[in-house]
Amino acid sequence: MPSHLQDFAHELIARHGPRTLGMILHGFTNMGYLIAGATIDEQYDTLAKEIGSDPRLIVVGDNPGRGGDWIGIKGNDDVATGQ
Repeated sequence: MPSHLQDFAHELIARHGPRTLGMILHGFTNMGYLIAGATIDEQYDTLAKEIGSDPRLIVVGDNPGRGGDWIGIKGNDDVATGQ
């Protein structure tokens, strides 16, 4: 069963297309939810582990910035390619 964080990320991506880890973190915490970690780097690590363990989500593109790689929905070629 997906976690609340995984469901949030999946719904966000389904509605708005691929998102970076930073975008997911920002949206989730702006809703008033917490992500485990005492520092922003620990929170990114927690988020990466959660997203990485969700079989519905995959990395669809590199992003060299702090926000992390682009995450999309597995098996949805339209979302993954941006078309």
